[in-house]
Amino acid sequence: MTQWMLVKNGHRARIVAVVLLALLTELTACSSKKDVELAQQAVIRFHSQFNAEQYHSIYDEADAKFRATGNETEITAFLQAIHRKLGRTQQAELQGTQIQWLAGQGTFVVLGYQTKFSDDTGVESFTWRIDNGRALLVGYNVNSKALILK
Repeated sequence: MTQWMLVKNGHRARIVAVVLLALLTELTACSSKKDVELAQQAVIRFHSQFNAEQYHSIYDEADAKFRATGNETEITAFLQAIHRKLGRTQQAELQGTQIQWLAGQGTFVVLGYQTKFSDDTGVESFTWRIDNGRALLVGYNVNSKALILK
């Protein structure tokens, strides 16, 4: 009888462990999904500000790590050059998503887009840090032949 109880209790412990793991996975997935949604909404906002040439707002609302890559004048000149050579954002199609959690820094969401601008196309990459329900821009990159050839 004692042996049967140990097996039964061991089986019960495995079931509890599996259930707890499933719940933890579900909670993480929900959190990750929400973080990706926040980042995607932030891309829409970025494109709206970019099209309206609101470069100060982009810079001002960005994470301190983004602002550390250059002063506002330099970042504005960078964004103006992109706008001048590629034009307004017309359509952006999500190509990939990556989520990273870094101890002491939080959750980072990287989104890649194939983007149609009014004058050409490009591949955009956004890195967002999720902080208290907000997506803060950490990095922005765009690749397009027009940036070199125009």
